[in-house]
Amino acid sequence: MTSKNDLVLSGFAGTGSNVTNFEAVVGSWSIDTTGKVKAAANFRAQLIHKTPCWSGPFSISAELTLSDIKTQSWDGVVVNFRPNRARNGNEFLTLRVRRGGSSIPWWQLLVVDTATKDDSDGNVIANGPLTGLQASDPVQVTLLADVNRVLQYRIDQNGKTIGQDTISSTRPIEWANDARVGVYSYMGGYTSFGKFEATSNPGVFDRFQRSGTPGTLEAQQLAGTWQEDLDDWIVANGSARSAGLTGAAKDSILLHLQSLLVDPATSGMSSVLSADVKLDDTDSWTGLVFGGRNNLRTASHPHDNTHPDNYFAFQIKNGQWRVIHRVQTLAEPEILRSGTGPALASGETYRLSVQFQSTTSMRVSVIQNGALVLDQQLSGLPAPNGARFGLYSSSTRNAFTQVAASDTTVRPGTPPVIVQSGTPSTWTAAWTPNATYWSSPYKVSTPVLLDEARIDGASNNCKGDPQQCLFTLTDESGNPVRQYVGYYNVGNGAVGVTKRSWSKSDNNWAPFETPVILATRLPSVDGHYRIAIRESADGHVHLVANIWASPLVYYKTTTPGNLSTLTLQDLMVSKDVETSTTYPEFMRIQIDGKDRLLFIYRTGGSGNGDWIINQYVDGKWSRYLSGFLFARTSKSGTDYSAYPATRAPVLGPDGNYHLAWIWRSTELPDTNSRICYAYSANLRTWRSASGEIIANGEYDPITYDDVAAIVDDVPERGGALNGLVSLGFDHDGQPVIGYVKFDDPLPGTGTPDNAYLNGPGSSQFYTARWRNTCGSWQRTQLTNYLGRWAPPSSAATLPTPFNIGGTAAQKTSSGDKVLVLPYIYGEQAGTFVLSSETLEVIGETDWRTYSKLKAIPTGMRTAVITKDSSTAMFGANRDEEYVLLNFAVGETESLPVNADTSMKVLRVK
Repeated sequence: MTSKNDLVLSGFAGTGSNVTNFEAVVGSWSIDTTGKVKAAANFRAQLIHKTPCWSGPFSISAELTLSDIKTQSWDGVVVNFRPNRARNGNEFLTLRVRRGGSSIPWWQLLVVDTATKDDSDGNVIANGPLTGLQASDPVQVTLLADVNRVLQYRIDQNGKTIGQDTISSTRPIEWANDARVGVYSYMGGYTSFGKFEATSNPGVFDRFQRSGTPGTLEAQQLAGTWQEDLDDWIVANGSARSAGLTGAAKDSILLHLQSLLVDPATSGMSSVLSADVKLDDTDSWTGLVFGGRNNLRTASHPHDNTHPDNYFAFQIKNGQWRVIHRVQTLAEPEILRSGTGPALASGETYRLSVQFQSTTSMRVSVIQNGALVLDQQLSGLPAPNGARFGLYSSSTRNAFTQVAASDTTVRPGTPPVIVQSGTPSTWTAAWTPNATYWSSPYKVSTPVLLDEARIDGASNNCKGDPQQCLFTLTDESGNPVRQYVGYYNVGNGAVGVTKRSWSKSDNNWAPFETPVILATRLPSVDGHYRIAIRESADGHVHLVANIWASPLVYYKTTTPGNLSTLTLQDLMVSKDVETSTTYPEFMRIQIDGKDRLLFIYRTGGSGNGDWIINQYVDGKWSRYLSGFLFARTSKSGTDYSAYPATRAPVLGPDGNYHLAWIWRSTELPDTNSRICYAYSANLRTWRSASGEIIANGEYDPITYDDVAAIVDDVPERGGALNGLVSLGFDHDGQPVIGYVKFDDPLPGTGTPDNAYLNGPGSSQFYTARWRNTCGSWQRTQLTNYLGRWAPPSSAATLPTPFNIGGTAAQKTSSGDKVLVLPYIYGEQAGTFVLSSETLEVIGETDWRTYSKLKAIPTGMRTAVITKDSSTAMFGANRDEEYVLLNFAVGETESLPVNADTSMKVLRVK
């Protein structure tokens, strides 16, 4: 059964070669008098419906009749039809069946690229036999997808189902939001298609339709599921506007026949309503209607009619906005909220939106060219409660071009309480960029300060955000042994380093040693510069600092454990790759019976860098991989650099090392593309989530062309960015990737740079999880924000308005399994609580913040928190952590006189 939001396509119609609403993309097609279509005698023919928007759960089926059972024929239905990445053809999925000839009847789900005619067996996603299929009888082929994109196929013949199952994909599937559907024939001329039916639930209501034949008055009038109220409306060039047939502009209402939603007080549901409107008259009120109802016959309101004349509306005009309640029998509307709005430009298109967040609160906003120009959070207002929605205009010159409405789940007012889930391992804590703001993933609450240790003589330069270092070395039981701090000294930015040791007899820390000041100085306050410190098995201390596409700056002690003997080294392994280095990180591993200190870094620049892993064993450095971990080369000739989500591979609960990453090209250095994942048992041989070997780092590095590694093939300028990708795990140890991208990757108008910045899509948080049961990535959009952020093409380093942490498995106080995901979005920060089954947001907790632990000194702007770069947790319940604290002002600001720039290590719970 279809729902009110479903898009339904049914049957074939037309005459001759004109199949109504379908396009013969490849081959020539014709329709007979019985409503069946057939391709001419050519290979790989596709007949595709012209209607896009197949973005939600879908079902598509067609009846196939073979006219010559002696000839083998592959035929089926098509979904996800859209232009290929090279824009020289189309890509699609087809569920097709093989009948006729001497071959065994078979079904396949296949990915096809029309530019390469690549429908060979190598592109088969899933397949199997069809026992009992009769080539001479019609067969019904059906492909279905649920809300999580889990696919099912079903083959019916003679009233019986002869094949049906969930499809476990052997490769990731990239779904397009504006793809199309249709039918496919490999051997045109032998199969006719009938009983075509397709449904989809994209959450978008009808486009504006005309009621009559072209050239008539009725052709301009609205039809379908819209109802005019208080004026006539007409359609022209795909847009709707008030007709003003009475001669003067007045209140004009256009309502959808369906209600927007049910009562959120009882259903837990709410809605989002939006519309695009081109304003040629900026001095007249224009807006969205909700809560439309018939007037009740009461003493104060005796009037009643069949039109909903009692409604609420969000309206704008030049420099003003308001939310009103209007009863048509009254002379004036009741103004519920109002304020100063944006200056509106004539001829520009604006997106108006109302998001109902509870029974008494809503958010109203206006977007122009991708920029949020009005954003108001309102409370104390009634929700629409199942009533109708629509459009409002007091001018005949303003035209609505698009309307969308969808029901969304309201987050609980009291989210689940997150509690510690047993004794955690060390694998779940994940690095996040730029000074690591995130909390322990095991405890999402306001931290409690347990103690603090001042580092005498150590203070930060208090400008910008270069990344300092706190590293705690632990023993095999996870207990602390030593703690190192690397920092940038006040004044000249010289690198300082100190340590303290844990006393087992006193069960406490000794004081920090007097810091050692190194000769290397911070070149600038850019956030790329960071300090990395580790101790190797022989007790030597290794430190790297101040590198960003620059020669390696590497210090090593000449006497184990003695920081005063830290000495600058000429090289680590080979100067040919150590003259342009970035993103340093150490890690300790046990492989082949040896304790190895690894050093991972990028050689080369942004968009054209290779990643190297060195190893320190028995007092000597060498290459752990003779080749690269990631290589810049691609088949297209374009160079790409990988940007891992974590500084080093993460040891997962399965004992393997895991990586998530995104790519950046030299051609578009202001953006990223193609989010990927792989795992390895030894950091040499890397496999996709399905287990396919994609690289052997000894000789065969990971490259952009390894499509089996793709989690989400976000296009360039699709809203994804390095630093906005995270890696975590669910309760079953499956990888969970968090990331940001546009919900609509289409560009806006103007030059390519401007089009990137003003496109229609908004920036949203997403998660993706590998599911073995279906052999594909389960991707979920977590948010429904309004607002698009993209870096300008000239930007090299800049802060982003959002960030995302690593997903961690937790349990609620009632024992329910949930996932938690920390995030920042503008001024809002929190932790999403996700359903462990669907990955949808079911609640939210406060962001774990350290801002209240220590008062910010007068004249300082913010507290800078650097998390422990080890992943260890401490205390009896393993719910304590260490953080490095100092205070800062902006890069161009002056330090206040006598400001407390002292640095402290805090122990928090």
